[in-house]
Amino acid sequence: NNGVEAFSEAGPCLSDRRARKGDKSGQEGLILTLGESRRYQTDLTDLSLSTNQAGCVDRQIIEPDNSDIRFVLYRLFWDNVAWNNLQYYHIGYDDNENVDELPIEYRVADHRKTINRELKDQIVNYGFGDATLYLGEAGNTIRDVVEATICLAANDDISLSNGSFDEIGGRLTIQNRCNGRLENDSTPLAFIAESLGSRALFDVLREAHFDQPNSVISDVLKTEPEVFLLANQIPLLGMGRLHEVKKNESSRAEPKNKKRAKLVAFSEKDDFLTYEIVPYVHQLDRFRGPNDCEHCTRSSSSGSVVSSGRKNLAEEFGFDVIDVRMQFAKPLFGVLPFIADPLHAHTAHAEQDLIMKLILCGGYKDDQNQNTTVNECKN
Repeated sequence: NNGVEAFSEAGPCLSDRRARKGDKSGQEGLILTLGESRRYQTDLTDLSLSTNQAGCVDRQIIEPDNSDIRFVLYRLFWDNVAWNNLQYYHIGYDDNENVDELPIEYRVADHRKTINRELKDQIVNYGFGDATLYLGEAGNTIRDVVEATICLAANDDISLSNGSFDEIGGRLTIQNRCNGRLENDSTPLAFIAESLGSRALFDVLREAHFDQPNSVISDVLKTEPEVFLLANQIPLLGMGRLHEVKKNESSRAEPKNKKRAKLVAFSEKDDFLTYEIVPYVHQLDRFRGPNDCEHCTRSSSSGSVVSSGRKNLAEEFGFDVIDVRMQFAKPLFGVLPFIADPLHAHTAHAEQDLIMKLILCGGYKDDQNQNTTVNECKN
């Protein structure tokens, strides 16, 4: 994974951006660093930005009362690489949280109305800003740290753990673990990703599925894990991941592993930034020509392409997919019931009890009313 390493140095899994907002959600964790600094050229010819930090991972162990089930939760924060080291230098002057640090004449955010100021920060500076960074070369660092975190979690010995990373000690080279094999496939591993994280996780898992047959992550995929996506941006950011297919190069990769993960994508109906995945895959499938794949035939009436079936699409896509359509967004400002709060629609998935219960306990489709019913959560 291009030299991502982990140190047992304790540090809060928070960026300056979150700390300024009073966010205390992070705890002491592993500071992930790069094997060597990476430099990125800015619009000033003699100024490049350098980063050696890649992110931070913390670990929490949850043991419910009256249960023999143990949940080990690993959380990855990459704000250090995304905001502090790169984004702030480009758009930090427009960030309302940092306005007091600027000369008066540069305090652009002060001139906005209160609501617009907050929306600009949350949707554009902290939202589109992250996505824009990901679609450039700096996205390699984010994918590297996602890959490193999966390898760390997959081979972590939780029997020695009390909820901290004290047992690791010294310097741990994540690259060696990712290049090795899964040491224990008996403990099920699941993933949860939100917003931009959905695309980053998708890219890492898909690359392992098609191109890395002998790696820790490909071994994890052989266990057919469930991947829960909240407010996913896979179709939207997929446009930025398009790459030119060279002459005589096959545009279709053959999967190295027949087993695959299952994506379960939760989407709020009024979220501007989320696109359901099943229609996305079928949309791509509809418009390819007769020479684009060996399993397609062209309809004589509409000119659309008819696939040989959902199974073949899943094989090409690399995942089985389930879309779960939700509606929970609050009315905008509480007084406009016909307009949903766009920020709440995109960021409040993890606050919904129904979504958390479906993730933890599963559900089934009620044939009578076509709604999804949650399985009984025991204990």
